[in-house]
Amino acid sequence: MLFTRRRGYTRVVNRTAASVLLVVVMAVLIVVVDVFFVRGEFWPRLGVNVGIVVLSGAVYLVFLDR
Repeated sequence: MLFTRRRGYTRVVNRTAASVLLVVVMAVLIVVVDVFFVRGEFWPRLGVNVGIVVLSGAVYLVFLDR
């Protein structure tokens, strides 16, 4: 079903796959930054996590939301 030739269907599948990939990359980046850089600090950790989410949202709006 993923490889049907209907017009527009592959765009929806590609956009969905890209969105899922973006969310997975965002989650992995948050975990890696938390573990390696801001482990014991609360406010810097919160700020970095919010920054990563905002940056991921900007990437989504610029590249994927068309």
